[in-house]
Amino acid sequence: MTDYQSMSVSSSVQTLERPCVDRVFERMSEAVWTIDASSGKILYLNPSAERLYGRSLSQFEESGQGWFEQLDEGDRDRLRYITASLEQTDETADLVLEYRIRRWDGEFRWVSSQIWQVATERGLRLQGISTDLTEYRQIQQKKLQFEKLAANLPGVIYQYILNPDGSSAFTYMSPGARKLYELDPEQVKEDASPIWDRVHPEDLAEFQTAIGRSAQELTLWKHEWRQYTVSGQLKWLSAISQPERRSSGEIIWDGILFDITEQKQIEAERDRFFDCALDLFCIISFDGYFKRLNPAWTNLLEYGINELKSRPVLDFIHPDDLEESQTQMLSVLKGENIFGFENRFRTKSGVYRWLSWTVVSFPDEGMMYAIARDISDLKQAQLERERLIAIIDASPDIISSADLEGKITYFNCGGRKTLGLDLNEDVSVYHIEDFLTPDFVEECQNWVIPQALQQGSWQGLSKIRRRDGTLIPTSQLIIAHPETPDSDAYLSTIIRDISDVQDIEQQLRQKEEFLRTIYENQGNIVFVIDVGDDGTFRFAGWNGFAERIMGIPSEDISGKTPQEVFGDETGELFLTNYRNCIAAGKTITYEETFTHQERRVWCQVVLTPLFDGKGTIERLIGTSTDITERKEVELALQASEAKFRSLAQQEKLVNRLAQQIRQSLDPKRILETTVRELYVLLGVDRCYFLWHHPQAPESELKLAAEAKRDELPNRLDEYPRIFAGLLTTLLQAGEMVRIDDIAEIEDNALREGLQRFGYESLLLFPIETGQANVGTLACTREVSPQPWCDRDIELIRVVCDRLAIAIQQALLYQQSREAEHQAKAKTLELETTLRQLQTTQAQLIQAEKMSSLGQLVAGVAHEINNPISFVFGNLVHAKQYNQDLLDLLQLYRETYPEPTVEIEEFSAAIDLEYLIEDIPNLFNSIETGAVRIQEIVRSLRTFSRLDESDVKAIDLHESLDSTLTILGSRLRADDRRREIQVIRQYGELPAVNCYAGQLNQVFMNLIANAIDAVEARCLEHPDGEPGQIEVITRLTPQQRVQIQIRDNGTGMDAEICDRIFDPFYTTKPVGKGTGLGLSISYQIVVERHGGTLICESTPGCGSTFTVQIPYHCTLSASIKPSRA
Repeated sequence: MTDYQSMSVSSSVQTLERPCVDRVFERMSEAVWTIDASSGKILYLNPSAERLYGRSLSQFEESGQGWFEQLDEGDRDRLRYITASLEQTDETADLVLEYRIRRWDGEFRWVSSQIWQVATERGLRLQGISTDLTEYRQIQQKKLQFEKLAANLPGVIYQYILNPDGSSAFTYMSPGARKLYELDPEQVKEDASPIWDRVHPEDLAEFQTAIGRSAQELTLWKHEWRQYTVSGQLKWLSAISQPERRSSGEIIWDGILFDITEQKQIEAERDRFFDCALDLFCIISFDGYFKRLNPAWTNLLEYGINELKSRPVLDFIHPDDLEESQTQMLSVLKGENIFGFENRFRTKSGVYRWLSWTVVSFPDEGMMYAIARDISDLKQAQLERERLIAIIDASPDIISSADLEGKITYFNCGGRKTLGLDLNEDVSVYHIEDFLTPDFVEECQNWVIPQALQQGSWQGLSKIRRRDGTLIPTSQLIIAHPETPDSDAYLSTIIRDISDVQDIEQQLRQKEEFLRTIYENQGNIVFVIDVGDDGTFRFAGWNGFAERIMGIPSEDISGKTPQEVFGDETGELFLTNYRNCIAAGKTITYEETFTHQERRVWCQVVLTPLFDGKGTIERLIGTSTDITERKEVELALQASEAKFRSLAQQEKLVNRLAQQIRQSLDPKRILETTVRELYVLLGVDRCYFLWHHPQAPESELKLAAEAKRDELPNRLDEYPRIFAGLLTTLLQAGEMVRIDDIAEIEDNALREGLQRFGYESLLLFPIETGQANVGTLACTREVSPQPWCDRDIELIRVVCDRLAIAIQQALLYQQSREAEHQAKAKTLELETTLRQLQTTQAQLIQAEKMSSLGQLVAGVAHEINNPISFVFGNLVHAKQYNQDLLDLLQLYRETYPEPTVEIEEFSAAIDLEYLIEDIPNLFNSIETGAVRIQEIVRSLRTFSRLDESDVKAIDLHESLDSTLTILGSRLRADDRRREIQVIRQYGELPAVNCYAGQLNQVFMNLIANAIDAVEARCLEHPDGEPGQIEVITRLTPQQRVQIQIRDNGTGMDAEICDRIFDPFYTTKPVGKGTGLGLSISYQIVVERHGGTLICESTPGCGSTFTVQIPYHCTLSASIKPSRA
């Protein structure tokens, strides 16, 4: 974008003649316009302005729209106000504004305009120069979008370079590095070691091998490894990048990094699920071999994993199951899934195990995923079932089943015998009422059967009638079996003869008395809780030991809730444990604590649920053991252990702090690390480090590092001067300053000064660094005063000793680095001077050679020109003489039509007719050759001007033609290639003021290089398109002469183009080039003529060299040594 702000546009325009101004404006690439200041009517638009607005001036005049109507509505009022303000300012004042316009086609464009006012006879005018910023803003927006994408990408975009010397660096790394590595991208821009040094040691060798292989083979690099971050966190990383080798030997990888820690954890969990599954998980390929198996296979079949993979699956199948297994496998190969297929698998010991298979087919992968379950036990259970039926038949109890209508469907043998039925008798002819008393039949209809159907079972006492009519007292269990897909609902019952129930009751009473004795004399608290239907818990009572301990009789707590007995807080604690027991449905053990008679009591409680006949928990029996004494001992031990653990942790932190200090040689980082760690370790409100400068005009204390609570003010500027003198006096003594409570300081000035800055407690430690300055480590409490403990003081003293050593080492290292930097800077300066001297020497030699060559060429041209002038001068007379002789011969023929024999023979011998016809052609050929020699002489004389040092106006086309003439021999075809075509596209150029000889040298270098490139391509591809060189000239809108030399040669890559103008750099073989031609050409164009020389090239397509020079500017008087 042209910087018109640097020129006074309005004044410049006023000093030029109008036609000249119009020509300038018409050729400008920026939009130039003039409007009426009051109405906004557009009075003038140059072509660029018409393109910008999308309309011509005449179209604006026809539409009647003014300049302000073309502005975006959001900017229109603002620009009206700003332009109106110009009337109140100096006439020469300019405005530079950015705003939006709306084109006729509806497109919005961003423009930047420089606007000034001009007073004319017809009124005040506004003139402006506008530049289209739309593409520039779009580019900036895309750049911001990329930076935002890189910043928000859940990974890191990077470019990594590996140099031939083995060093490496990340030339680019997106901001995600801060989260991924805890490193700033700038930290690895010059050296990648901060990242590579933290690769997990177990992954390092494979990591380096993968990079080396990618670098050697230039193949895509994909790798996963473990990486430590700066804070020591271990992460799994995954990277993918594509390498590219540069011609200079470096290898560049462009890629992206991801944190796959969570993915790895998921994979590990998946593998654990696969490996820990009790079922047999496997993956089988369609060729019939195992591909993966979980450990359950080896546990069950006794084979190793590799043994199972080495043989086809069918080899392990029982011979009797082989045919059906093959059929099922063919179904899977067709894409079908199978469920519940059973076969037998041979173990290593030769035993066969029954397996039930579920197989899912994946034809696209050529795999089947299968789960096999060992059903050997189930098969065994089926056998056991048959045995169980035999046992049931042998049972003396009555075991039977009936449908829901009461028809008998089964009686066991024992039941048949008890009821007096025959063993082979058909029982389906009986109804359950045939064996029940009338009273029990009514009970069964009303509530026994409904309860069994509702709750699943009923248990109770009843009387059964035998076939002969006798009654048997029984205990009966009725079980309801719901309807299933394979069977209807039915009832089953187990009936036992309880004729001897009295003996059993007597035994139960004895057991009850025994348990009662234990309950009352137990040395622990035993309590009973009734569980209500509504979920409430109420005490039923507790034993005598509980009455003595708690001081509450058992009858006083009966029917009361825990809250009513112990209060809301303790009672709610008890209820939580009772609910846990109900939820568990089994005995639980736990510890609880509560306050009783102002004493904290610890108990270990065992809580056991009791079920009723319906399977519902109706009571909880609890036993509580007092463990208070044991708990008090445990708590005392834990407190002691915590104390020693704290001391050990403190020592560990001190060692870690010392290690961090030793790892850095940066004084600022050392101080920041120290105060931050002490701030966290001691729990103070502020920790900071002061530098004391005794040699300063006013002895001052300056804060170097600080760590503090967030709400406290920052004091990273100079330390408060109001009490600096007082603290300096104390520190100069070299002793520690310990103030537990600022309020107790007797010195009023010191106390008031410290209190003014909010200090309540203060601790200062002086540190000798061996330098002119004295350091001080300080800790303060600013919320409330608190005495400093001796342990903390001793800790800080140890840290200060180590800190003093670290600071001395850091300062010495800093001094050595500064000396090293000075030496390197001096060396670099000498190298630059030497390079400039070498370049200047080479240029002087080259200039001298070209001057000598020019003198030689001029002398040769002069010597050739003299004889060729003789040829031209005599050729005219010779042609006339020849024509006269031919006319005379013709006259003789007409006068003497019958020549003598001698004349006829001589005429035939010399082929007179051919001589008469060919002599004109002979003279024409001689003339053509002479003209060619004259052109070559003229070209040599033109080229010989390269030794001229004066500036003169020349015709560039003549110089280009002279150069092409001199190089004509290299353009013609030879036995190795076809002719190189030269296409001239000359524009209209004015005479150019320049150093003619030096520009001839530039053209000679550029065209000769183009011929070299075309010849190289023709030799590589003899059958390709013919060689071609285009020479194009034109005058640019910026009034600069442009010469383009374009070839279809071999071309160059970007790296070579970047260095093509460097001194002594050449792409030609040894002995073919010096590397100075393009370097000198660059200096001639850029530094001698104030122009530009640009190279654009594509490998395999050719190159274009563009020269641009002003044709009327002042030229440099000397050649500078080098642009480098």
